Amino acid sequence: MLFNKNNVFNDFGYMIDCSRGAVPTIDNLKKLVDILSAFDYNYLMLYTEDIYEIDNEPYFGYMRGRYSKEEIKELDQYCISKNIELRACIQTLAHLGRIKRHKPYTSLFEIDDILTVKDERTYELIDKMLCSISKMFTCKKIHIGMDEAWALGRGKYLDINGREKTYKIMEYHLQRVSKIAEKYGFVCDIWADMLFNAYNECDNKDEFKIDIPSNITPVSWRYWKKEKQASEEEFLLYKKITNNNFAFAGGAQKWSGFVANNTYSFLAADEQIASCIKFDVKRYLLTSWGDGGAEASMFSILPTLFYVSLLAHDIKLNAQSKKYFKDVIGMDFNDFLLADKLNRLTLKDDDLSFNNLSFIYLYNDLLQGLFNETVIKNASLLFTLSAKKIKKNIANKEYGYLFQTLYDLANVLSIKANLGNMIYQHYCDKNIKKIKEDIRKIKKVCLRLDIFINSFENQWHKENKSFGFEKNIIRLGGLKERLNYTIRRLQLFVKNKISKIDELEEKHLPVSINYYDANNLENNCFNSYVDIVSAGSLREL
Repeated sequence: MLFNKNNVFNDFGYMIDCSRGAVPTIDNLKKLVDILSAFDYNYLMLYTEDIYEIDNEPYFGYMRGRYSKEEIKELDQYCISKNIELRACIQTLAHLGRIKRHKPYTSLFEIDDILTVKDERTYELIDKMLCSISKMFTCKKIHIGMDEAWALGRGKYLDINGREKTYKIMEYHLQRVSKIAEKYGFVCDIWADMLFNAYNECDNKDEFKIDIPSNITPVSWRYWKKEKQASEEEFLLYKKITNNNFAFAGGAQKWSGFVANNTYSFLAADEQIASCIKFDVKRYLLTSWGDGGAEASMFSILPTLFYVSLLAHDIKLNAQSKKYFKDVIGMDFNDFLLADKLNRLTLKDDDLSFNNLSFIYLYNDLLQGLFNETVIKNASLLFTLSAKKIKKNIANKEYGYLFQTLYDLANVLSIKANLGNMIYQHYCDKNIKKIKEDIRKIKKVCLRLDIFINSFENQWHKENKSFGFEKNIIRLGGLKERLNYTIRRLQLFVKNKISKIDELEEKHLPVSINYYDANNLENNCFNSYVDIVSAGSLREL
């Protein structure tokens, strides 16, 4: 047995996002539990905003793939049989915007996706949430969220109660929710970011104090790396704000498109777990979110699950440990890391930079070309070479399907990646011969896109319930129609039936979108679909 050393953490778990589109099937969660057991984790946490059943609340999780009581109980019993705790992670303040659309809940929100503090109806709903969870989960440890409520107290609450410091509102809400949790026997975690927000808001930081109930532990989270000194300074601040009572959460990066970023997750984990050990933090949670469309396979981050456990057990990643990975997973560790390849086109094995170029290149529009500047000049060749490397993994019986998806994506990008820049240049040069070649290439992209859509659909339905796939098929269908539209416009132009193409007439400028640094291409991530595909707005304004 590889994991025969004591874990440096006395509470060591993995959280999977079941709310941002993909809702894994119970069978796949059982498969995940087997892996967690083999890698010596002690709990699995399900992040479920509204993806669980509440009696007499039919619109809670409606058409979102919510788990029934029977499904949760089945998984709970399976976890127990594998010595794994099944824990719930819900939301009791913000991140509940998906129920806001329904009339029974709309009036409960003060602003954005934030419930109204001090409104008794809020606590009636939270009581129902915790009552339902208590009937499904054996474990009495629960995460109750409360993160990223940045506009707390700035909406309806402000109109009713006047302006208050964030920490005062948080204190009140923490006390109320902790009492409801105590009623059902729960010991709770919360995300710690709102506490730090309150600390930053405080004028006299030396005197900052927030009353955290005894049955609540803040969980500080960070999913990216810092330098050692900055990381340790951050941990010292955690200790100060929480009176030395906090847990830590890192991330298995799979939430930036179709491709995982295991190697970057390794780098972040090295730094974070070292700080946890130095500052005697005894609880660690590895998260994997599904921001955007939850496109990446739930199993694409298995190398990170393994690597983080090695760190937690003070075991080296070497030939012996890699053999254990292969015995459990059925694939060579280094081969599995090819799941990262499409975001690591020019990176060496020891360069652990982070980007999601494959997602950007897929959705970058061929006419507007908002992200043309980011395209590596020989990207098409690099995607062709990547496809050849990935191809060998398709034969794997257990996980070949996810590498099929990545292989087919690489084949799309091997043509499409550089095509936007080529079309723009050929149009500026009025090179009709080259534009005709571009049209033929777009048609080839369309054919390969159909193949990719089929393999991605197979991956989705192999792992998840159907719910949530509609977002991705709408995106990919929109991409396909936009490609066909581009073909039609270019054909009209080369036949001299139109004198210009508006998007190509306008000078294409460098990327200037917030949060993206085109000068730091290979250590940069931007996964906002709506900002990649259009200079207009797909959001409701």
